[in-house]
Amino acid sequence: LHQDLTTDQVCVLLKEDGVHAPAAVIMNISDSEQTVDVTNTEFHTLRGILAVNDTPVRFENNVLTLPPYSTAVLTE
Repeated sequence: LHQDLTTDQVCVLLKEDGVHAPAAVIMNISDSEQTVDVTNTEFHTLRGILAVNDTPVRFENNVLTLPPYSTAVLTE
């Protein structure tokens, strides 16, 4: 769990296994759009998304914008 980025609305899990590149799984667990600024992390490449509707996940200038109940995976 990434304590600095996790809030009541957003859960950020870190995956590091020593074999693959580290990854951050960022989940919007709320019913409203949320933003996460990852500028001060090593995660700056969007690798995957999971969304429950047609609203896109956006990643611009190190700010991730997540629609309700969506998930994004970022790597270095």
